[in-house]
Amino acid sequence: MNKGKKSFEKNLIEITGLLGKGQLLGGGTAAGLAGLIAIGLLDKVVGYAEISTDKRKEFFGQLEQAKRELTDLSWVDGEVFAKFMADQNDPVHRVSICEIPLKIARIQLGLMETALWLADNGNPKLASDALVAQELIQAGFFGGLEMVRGNLCNLNKEDKDSFLKRIDRAINKFGQINDEIGSVAN
Repeated sequence: MNKGKKSFEKNLIEITGLLGKGQLLGGGTAAGLAGLIAIGLLDKVVGYAEISTDKRKEFFGQLEQAKRELTDLSWVDGEVFAKFMADQNDPVHRVSICEIPLKIARIQLGLMETALWLADNGNPKLASDALVAQELIQAGFFGGLEMVRGNLCNLNKEDKDSFLKRIDRAINKFGQINDEIGSVAN
């Protein structure tokens, strides 16, 4: 069994564990899970990529870090939402239910850049796998942003304006990356 497959199976086990902790699955968690599935696929792509050992280690390190962050944030998203539901007047909880899914979406941007690079420079036989990972990442990115948008109504004007600016920046960055991925796919 190659390293990519072992890593993918490990991701699936972690996903099952995340869902099995008795926490209800919400939109932020689902966005994080899309990224975790994409990481499993990118692990495979990196495992077969025709790249230097140093570059492979660098990618595996980036993917492992993103996996840890998305796993943690996916769990925290549910906790933060439960706290918000228990005390909807607490301004900290109001901001947190926007902050966590925005972090989930921003992690997806880094994954998109990795998928793009691998589609363009990795093993040509796995370029389509990198692009499928990009589609999953795209779902996670927009899922995270949708959760932020859905929770903006709970914020004061200043916080809402701040999040809207951050969403715009993330969407602009996404557009730049997605344009590059589109040129690789063609």
